[in-house]
Amino acid sequence: LLIYDIIKKACNFYKRNLKKAIDKMENKKGISILKPVIIVLLVLLIASTLTVNILFSRSNTPKIFGKFVHIVTQQEGIDMGNEVTAGAAIIADDISKRTLDINTDVVLCKLNGSDEVTVRMFYKVEADAETGELRYYPETDKAQGTELSIGKENIIGVCTKENMTLGKYISFVKNVKGIIALLVVPCVLLVIMIIAAIFRKRDEDDD
Repeated sequence: LLIYDIIKKACNFYKRNLKKAIDKMENKKGISILKPVIIVLLVLLIASTLTVNILFSRSNTPKIFGKFVHIVTQQEGIDMGNEVTAGAAIIADDISKRTLDINTDVVLCKLNGSDEVTVRMFYKVEADAETGELRYYPETDKAQGTELSIGKENIIGVCTKENMTLGKYISFVKNVKGIIALLVVPCVLLVIMIIAAIFRKRDEDDD
């Protein structure tokens, strides 16, 4: 009953206020023509915001259309010096589709014991004395005084592009302000437009 009362009051409020405002706007020919375009844009905005948040909630480096996308963290920007820019989006090819050049390539990889993907460059590749497995040594960890190594199975991609605009967009979409601006507000506007259409149809049927 409480939910019913809330819905009823909302509908009454719409009848008194929103409907008048929307009808007044729709009397203008330009608004009427633009309405389908606005609806399509709102739907695309909602869909893209949901998609980005779902993908990056599953992994910090999702695979999109066959490419890995990774947002460089502040720490990675510091660790990598001038090789990558903090806040930028790195786009990487799958390692299976590229030949790795340890002298020049920036790679996406998982360090031992971690599921998180990070950015690294290597300074050498050596076969393990006991197993014969090739081990890759990250340059960043050497600079920090620690010589770590990872197997090739932990290298997931070779970076090909860096895009700051894309990085800023994804970071904004993922934070609270972005979710409100690009998801909540468009949803509210879309609901208002749907309610307006329902009431208009009802008024036409009554006439």
